[in-house]
Amino acid sequence: MLPSTALKLLAGERPSLGACETPWDFLYGADAAEAIVALLASKAEGDFNLGSGQAPSLRSTLEQLRDLIDPSLTLGFGERAAVPGQSTHLQADIRRLQAVTGWAPRTTMAQGLPALLQSLRG
Repeated sequence: MLPSTALKLLAGERPSLGACETPWDFLYGADAAEAIVALLASKAEGDFNLGSGQAPSLRSTLEQLRDLIDPSLTLGFGERAAVPGQSTHLQADIRRLQAVTGWAPRTTMAQGLPALLQSLRG
């Protein structure tokens, strides 16, 4: 969702969005890779949740993204209907992963969003 919204904003387009009030856990790709490597090295078995453990509202995250591109752009919150059965809270409980591996995410949202934009801009 973040890359597609960013691409629309970079093109000066207004993305049509849902209400985006859902708490949503995003994890930077390099952090996810480090967590998987740490988990494989631990040789632990079972299920593990992978995420940042933080869940700001999707709206807040999209507003941060927009502000990095151009604060004057508008986001079309509420223009799309809610998807039936869609999660209303997406947040990983990473305590077990952290206990087994010692891993913790290193990239904050404030660091990850500019990196995303840089990758999209080429």
